[in-house]
Amino acid sequence: MKRWTKTSWLAGLAATGALTLGLSGLSLAQSQGERTQSTFTIPPAQELLQIEVDTPEQVRVNNDFEYSIHVTNTSDNVVLHDVKIAQKTQKGFEIESAQVQKKGQQQGNQQQGNQQSADQQKKGQNEEQGQNDKQGQKGDKEKSKKEGNQKGQSKGQSQSKGQSQSTGKGKSEWTISQLEPGETRIIRVKASSENEGEQQMCLMVKSFTPALCLTTTFTKPELKVALDLPEKANVCEPFEIEYYIKNTGTGAVETLTVKSDLPEGLTLEDGSKKINFEVDGLEPEEVRKFVATVMASKAGSYSTRGVVTAPGGLKARSKKWSVDVRAADLAVAIDGPKRVHIDREATYTVRVSNNGDAPARDASLMLQFPQTAGLVSTGEIRQSDQKVASSGNQSGSAQTRTAAYRGEGSEQDKEKSGNNQNQKEQNQKDQNQSDPADEQWNLGDLEPGQTREVEVTLRPEEARKMQIEAIAVHLCGGEEKSEEIKTTAATATEVIAVPALAIAVIDEKDPVGVDSEVTYRIILKNEGTADAEQLDVSIDVPEQFKFVEGSGKTEVNAEEGSLSFATVKKLTPGEEATWEVRFQAKDTGQVRLPVRVTSKTTNQPVKAEEPTRLIRN
Repeated sequence: MKRWTKTSWLAGLAATGALTLGLSGLSLAQSQGERTQSTFTIPPAQELLQIEVDTPEQVRVNNDFEYSIHVTNTSDNVVLHDVKIAQKTQKGFEIESAQVQKKGQQQGNQQQGNQQSADQQKKGQNEEQGQNDKQGQKGDKEKSKKEGNQKGQSKGQSQSKGQSQSTGKGKSEWTISQLEPGETRIIRVKASSENEGEQQMCLMVKSFTPALCLTTTFTKPELKVALDLPEKANVCEPFEIEYYIKNTGTGAVETLTVKSDLPEGLTLEDGSKKINFEVDGLEPEEVRKFVATVMASKAGSYSTRGVVTAPGGLKARSKKWSVDVRAADLAVAIDGPKRVHIDREATYTVRVSNNGDAPARDASLMLQFPQTAGLVSTGEIRQSDQKVASSGNQSGSAQTRTAAYRGEGSEQDKEKSGNNQNQKEQNQKDQNQSDPADEQWNLGDLEPGQTREVEVTLRPEEARKMQIEAIAVHLCGGEEKSEEIKTTAATATEVIAVPALAIAVIDEKDPVGVDSEVTYRIILKNEGTADAEQLDVSIDVPEQFKFVEGSGKTEVNAEEGSLSFATVKKLTPGEEATWEVRFQAKDTGQVRLPVRVTSKTTNQPVKAEEPTRLIRN
């Protein structure tokens, strides 16, 4: 069985069109075989409505069969209301059920309409009728509510007075309340026939109401501004604040202005604190981006927001955004002796800590000391766990710090660390007597929390206060433009010269016979680095000895049981003073000759003894 299509154009009909189909009923034909498609358009001049029917060519008598009616609004911009489709059939043709669906909707998703016909009583059951889509304009709401919005009833029953009804004349009709341009509704019909032979089924478009709808759009522009800036920034590097302006409304904005006042501590590259962008227009959903390059003068947390305004009272403000500007903070300290003897080695430990929250780029360390202090050795740069506390704040492009002195210092040291201006000036004057020597180390990038240290050993050659200064430096800025941030610490070491007396007592022979004489040589030497003054030498004579005579650096005076030497006024470093004294042995025994030296420049006396054995000849 082949398929065939019949198309009817009914010219001159404005509101009513008819499509007549022939249907053969063969008792031996298959229930579902070849199908026939027929189409006609109403009205042809305007082509507003098209009806297409899909039916089987042959159906067995008294067997249910299905056919579909496709109703399409073929216009581009005309809405059709109350489209009434009627079907007229011959005697013996009965409609079992009908269902109105949107195109693409599966059959059976909606409730079927109740068949109000004689066959309904024969079968003794209610079948739900097909539903029509309930859509319409506001003016149809009451009608559709009355005719098609009752729960438990189908739309098809409410939209048409006689839909799916089988009367004595065999008529049925359906009403589609609203059919949008290009929309298709499908009426799926289930029917049967008790007569054999060809039967005609006529479909009629009884009426419809076209409506042309016009639309006017009313627009409303809306502005939105958002900021994007880094959560963290480095005080040494500029950073960008991005402003995003969007028209979230439905209308265009001709001109608008973006403004922002920077907080204290932030400036543009030209030094100004006000940001101002002029925008020549913004279409709906359009986004503009503006970028401001900002510098921070110091570390800290900064907050800002953006404001956009436009003619007509339009205004938007962003939420507040914050940036944490970070900076390196170098602290340097020197640990070393507060007092050292001239020509003796003094070892210093210099430490540098980064107490900031940003890396110190290309950090370096320089130690300055007098030319009169010879550099003995320097150690390797190494990590340290001893953090140096910050003792100052960044000021301009440099930092100035004073290290806390450690160990016991003299009162003069305390005065110096206590801002004794006169002492500072004197120290500076002494320092300027000769250009300082220096030693430098490259520390590399010093990360936050890191400490590095180095040891330096010096040997002073002059008895004077030795000023030592450590300077830690790191670079701030980009490759094209950068500046040095310096942090300094200083300490002073008092180089002292003191006398150091050494005395030796030597007997010329040992043992010594009774009635024999023995001579003692006494040598006093200043082994220190300063003059020894007001030296007094005395001897307690053992009772086994009788003083004979004495001579030397100064006069020797004999008293009962003792000898005293005349005062030596000064003994320079390395100078010696010698004396010789002679005794006669009067008895046997083991004797010791004690010599005692006192000086104005020493707090404690210097003592020495020489033992001698006395025997009988």
